[in-house]
Amino acid sequence: MYFKDFFYQRKKAGDPLKKILTPYHPAADFLQLPEIGSIAYVDTGGSDSPVVFVHGLGTYLPSWYPVLRHLGRHYRCIALDLPNYGMSDKGHFSFSMDFFTTALELFLDEMKLNRVVLAGHSMGGQIAIELALKRPDLMEGLILLAPAGFETFSEQEKIWIKTFSQPEHFLALNEVQVKQNFYNNFFRRVEAAEFMLKDRLSIMNTSYYPLYCQMISKCFSAMVDKPVFHQLRELSVPTQILFGRQDAMIPNPFLHPTSNPAVVARKGASEIKDSKLFVLDEAGHMLMWDQPEKVNHSIKSFLDSTK
Repeated sequence: MYFKDFFYQRKKAGDPLKKILTPYHPAADFLQLPEIGSIAYVDTGGSDSPVVFVHGLGTYLPSWYPVLRHLGRHYRCIALDLPNYGMSDKGHFSFSMDFFTTALELFLDEMKLNRVVLAGHSMGGQIAIELALKRPDLMEGLILLAPAGFETFSEQEKIWIKTFSQPEHFLALNEVQVKQNFYNNFFRRVEAAEFMLKDRLSIMNTSYYPLYCQMISKCFSAMVDKPVFHQLRELSVPTQILFGRQDAMIPNPFLHPTSNPAVVARKGASEIKDSKLFVLDEAGHMLMWDQPEKVNHSIKSFLDSTK
């Protein structure tokens, strides 16, 4: 497979994060991928039924901890840091949806995972949808937590998103603003999740931060440049969808202030033939932290049904 279209001008940016991020539990393993570099991942649980977890925009594999710690008792759970995120190698990539989808496909191939249930949160949900459309032969099922891709945008709205997600915007954020943005992802403050805020603030003081901001900007553009809503009907695998009723990220509060998460969730779910939707009360965008017991129960029931 040749990746020239997706991987360009690879220049190692170094990786200052491995020393400053909160150590992963369990400790991360690393897999070398051609033209990408080292991908960090955790692999826990002993079952032969693998579930692969893909994190969202601006986060990393620890965002899945509440799910991994529970489901790892029953299933083999593998969570990875996408390229340039967390402890994975840093480089100058396109950060398009095709790039991330191809990187995930290559990860599964290198891990020798022939059939998986793929779980994606937020941007990771859109990446999971993309791969399920591209490689349905790899999929036993699909789990989508507050996925990007269900909300649709006009061409003018796409321009607005790109305008207000330039790298300079993120570089200009101060510590107070970063904290507020972090807490906006939750229904209420979750003490157990505070380490992720600490890690996020630590990144601001590294040489990597300008590249991080460029990446975040490109990820916003990538999601709106390759919408998946009108392809949802092509999904051919059992799909579980979970949204938080108090999600403050989806729908976009500036562009769609009169909509709400349940409306977006139902609209997307109605396009997927074999899907079940759960909208959880007292849950925000990080619903696996706000309502871990309900999320875990729902996911386990789905996984049990796909055996």
